[in-house]
Amino acid sequence: MLWDLDELQSAVPPLRESRIGRGSTVSESDGIIRCLECGLRFRNLGRHLNAAHDMTAAEYRSAHQLPATAALMADAQRAQGHDRMMDADIAHLAKFRTPEHLNQMRAAAIESIRVTEDYAAVRAARAAGRRYAVQVMHGKRMLAIDDKARQAGYEGIDDAIRATQALAGTAAAAKIGIGHTTVLRRRAQLGIASPRRRARRSVESGNSSIPPTARPSQHQTNRD
Repeated sequence: MLWDLDELQSAVPPLRESRIGRGSTVSESDGIIRCLECGLRFRNLGRHLNAAHDMTAAEYRSAHQLPATAALMADAQRAQGHDRMMDADIAHLAKFRTPEHLNQMRAAAIESIRVTEDYAAVRAARAAGRRYAVQVMHGKRMLAIDDKARQAGYEGIDDAIRATQALAGTAAAAKIGIGHTTVLRRRAQLGIASPRRRARRSVESGNSSIPPTARPSQHQTNRD
């Protein structure tokens, strides 16, 4: 074995049942904190330790085996100080949160991107982030399209495109609930030709089984 369990356990100091000076980590019932050196109570021990006992906060915590995070200020006073700091921060940052300032920051960021785009190193550094952003946007768009197809009663966008391939692009788009160009693009990706193109190919191949009403007119052929 690389180590002995009994030896390791003997090297670990025993856990204390109760920590000495534990009462100084919280205020007493009346909101005052007690000094463990002299027993006097204060709202803040910082000045008292330095003036009366010539101790720093770190020395005080070490002497009474307190954790480094032990508070030496009464809870109520700490809460008031926190609230004042938060109010001051909010007031200080208020002018930076106005729509006018945000628009200025946005315009400055856009201008910075435009100016630095001419540097090859900058373009190379931005390329990975842009590719990732495009992938994320494409994934979100496909999820949204799939969701619309499911809402229309199909298993997904591909199922909807195949089920509506006999319809014109605008009719299929209206039935699925997506854009016309999305239907055409997805049909092309799946290798599905439009009804007019399939009819024209049948006419060109001399397939007389297609009824005249299904054959595209000269005007429709020119539009295709």
